[in-house]
Amino acid sequence: PPSLLPGTAEAEHREKEMRRAEVQNQFLFDMILKHSDVPTSQEVLQTSRRVSTDDEMSKVSSVLKSLARDWSDDGAAERNPSYGPILCAFRKYLPTVDCAAPPRVVVPGAGVGRLALELCSRGYETQGNEFSFPMLLASDFILNGGCTPKQPFTIYPYITETCNLFSYRDAIKEVKIPDCNPPAMLSTSMHQGDQPPEFSMAAGEFTSIYQ
Repeated sequence: PPSLLPGTAEAEHREKEMRRAEVQNQFLFDMILKHSDVPTSQEVLQTSRRVSTDDEMSKVSSVLKSLARDWSDDGAAERNPSYGPILCAFRKYLPTVDCAAPPRVVVPGAGVGRLALELCSRGYETQGNEFSFPMLLASDFILNGGCTPKQPFTIYPYITETCNLFSYRDAIKEVKIPDCNPPAMLSTSMHQGDQPPEFSMAAGEFTSIYQ
């Protein structure tokens, strides 16, 4: 296609569109890092020009796709069939009605925290467990109000994809996050009593933390 031929107007336009998407993704990551008092990309570039490894790039891609699945309207088609049955099972086998205290739940491999938050909003005292530092940074940003539906971020989670594409435009499909307000979900959670159930995230290996 003309967009892949060097020197063509289509190729130049494709390059500009890809660069714009990269900048938008980097802006989100810099906001996530700044939220956690971690040096941003611009601050790191002042002292280092180290090239990211394939493993690091894979983790970045996983965070973007997890954010799109867990925290966007676009991700609902994938999220609901996975999380829906789990939430229904909790309601059936571990109901919160007439409990002296909220049932306590651990969510291993919590990723960017949507399932854990959904459980807490339904009256469960919930702790998400995650080993990946990039996932923990992203979940901290989302869960603590780093962005809201009124002030969303636009991300391009499929920018590194090279397979199963009809056009390069499929790789720069934009997704807006979040689709809901996490702090508001906690404050309006379905609970009994004066205080909402506790919610937290624990960093580390599951088998090391919960022995």
